[in-house]
Amino acid sequence: MLFYHVSSYLKENQILMHTTKNNYEFCLLTENADISNYRKYNEFIEELQCKNVNKTGRDKFKWANEAVFEYVRKKYFPNKPSRIWGIYVTNSLKDAILFNNKYRNGKSNIFEIVIPDDIEIFKFNMELAHKYWQRNENENENQTEIIIDNEVTVGRKIVF
Repeated sequence: MLFYHVSSYLKENQILMHTTKNNYEFCLLTENADISNYRKYNEFIEELQCKNVNKTGRDKFKWANEAVFEYVRKKYFPNKPSRIWGIYVTNSLKDAILFNNKYRNGKSNIFEIVIPDDIEIFKFNMELAHKYWQRNENENENQTEIIIDNEVTVGRKIVF
């Protein structure tokens, strides 16, 4: 199956896995964060600030939100893939371009990713939190988030 991945640091034919993520240190920190109560959540945010989290291109609250997702996943849905370690892909080149423009200011590269048929993929609605608050949002404007919980080989770089 052919998918597309948006990245600012990957190279063609590179193996993409947990340890090749450009923000590995913060993924590890977020995965292991204890945010079981409000005080611990705030301590985690302070720790992120001390480690200069902004160098990842994401602010401390983005990482804190990911910690909440991970906490809930581990506690209630341990059979689902981690958003922190997952590899995000899109169904179409059009969706990859939309993602790149919306979340990366159009500055990242887009790569083809071929996923073998025997690898399980997980699809989620990326705009769920926005949809909750914007109840009149058009259903067709939702973007699907696809997560692969396996290493993959980066394919051809898409050139515009």
